[in-house]
Amino acid sequence: MNTSNQILEAAKYDQRLSVDLAVVSDLIAAEGKYHNQCYQQFRHKTTKTRESAQTTDLAMEWLIDELRTAARKAHVFQLSEIWQRYCDLAENAKIAIRPSYSSRRCTFKEKTGTAPASGI
Repeated sequence: MNTSNQILEAAKYDQRLSVDLAVVSDLIAAEGKYHNQCYQQFRHKTTKTRESAQTTDLAMEWLIDELRTAARKAHVFQLSEIWQRYCDLAENAKIAIRPSYSSRRCTFKEKTGTAPASGI
């Protein structure tokens, strides 16, 4: 039961899993199963996201995770698409978009790593 509660608590830091487990309150009753290695990777990822979200926000962490995955697959996006995805994630996470992201997109570009590097 303790592991069930830990997984459900940490799931909010994993966008896909938070959606999958949105209606689950007890993994044992839902017959949830996991591999120990997968559980360890999940804990590592969610702990890292939890720590990072304290300096940014949860939607930004989800977005950065999606951008890293897309970059490994060599996908290319327009900044407007990234901004829209962030807005959608912020709405899903029920968080307010930082005013600096709306008023000065340069702050948003810096957080997502889409700002051009200086000297290039």
